[in-house]
Amino acid sequence: MEEFKQFLENFLNISGIEGYDLDVKDQEEIRVIKVNIKVSDGSFLIGKFGQTLDALEHIWRSVLNKKMGLEWKLHLDVNGYREAQNAIVLETARRMSRQVMITGKEVSLEPMNSRQRLAVHTELSLNADVYTESIGEGLERHIVIKPIDRGI
Repeated sequence: MEEFKQFLENFLNISGIEGYDLDVKDQEEIRVIKVNIKVSDGSFLIGKFGQTLDALEHIWRSVLNKKMGLEWKLHLDVNGYREAQNAIVLETARRMSRQVMITGKEVSLEPMNSRQRLAVHTELSLNADVYTESIGEGLERHIVIKPIDRGI
């Protein structure tokens, strides 16, 4: 793991990122490495709508898996961006599920990435009055929240 942390530090230094705090934690039992970077201006690493963050995570996961021989998942966050985005997505999903329960009509959420869709599916699976379905392809893939027909 130290080799991977050194790789990340070298990448950040070469990229001109200064004054960062790099936290790398491994969860060996589930084969996940969590990388959190705190920096005064994270916009360079996050990019528009988190696209740069997604790309860096993909590249760094490839380095981890191919160059270092570890078949692990990588979760990358910068300044809590992903955590905040996830909270917003889940709150929206909960709000829309309440709307579905009241109106009995399905609601489509905005397109989201696979990680966000999984979080929504998992969160709403706890609600016995609605179910979720992912539809669409590529960047248009989104979740539809539907009422469960109780036949009453």
